[in-house]
Amino acid sequence: MVWVRLRATVPGDPTTQDAQATVRRLRDEHIPDAFAGVSTDDYAAYVGGATAEVVDLVNITLDYSPYVFAAVLGMSFLLLLVAFRSVVIPLASTIMNVLSVGAAYG
Repeated sequence: MVWVRLRATVPGDPTTQDAQATVRRLRDEHIPDAFAGVSTDDYAAYVGGATAEVVDLVNITLDYSPYVFAAVLGMSFLLLLVAFRSVVIPLASTIMNVLSVGAAYG
């Protein structure tokens, strides 16, 4: 396997939408086009830097947010179910939690 290092800088703030779109376009379009016809066992292309870290963090956050919300709501439902021995109170609390999170995040 041959190692090649290319350095390209994205001007400006790495958290802007333009910089993130540049990293996504580089990963999704330009790198696969550059290595078209080459086996994926023969090369490995990595994109790094501050902008790539922001893109990866956003992707991980979007991927795992539903699981976190489900775990928090489920555990609070079970805790209230055991504490009050009623289904109505945990259900109302879960609905209120969803509404408050929805209002907070827009």
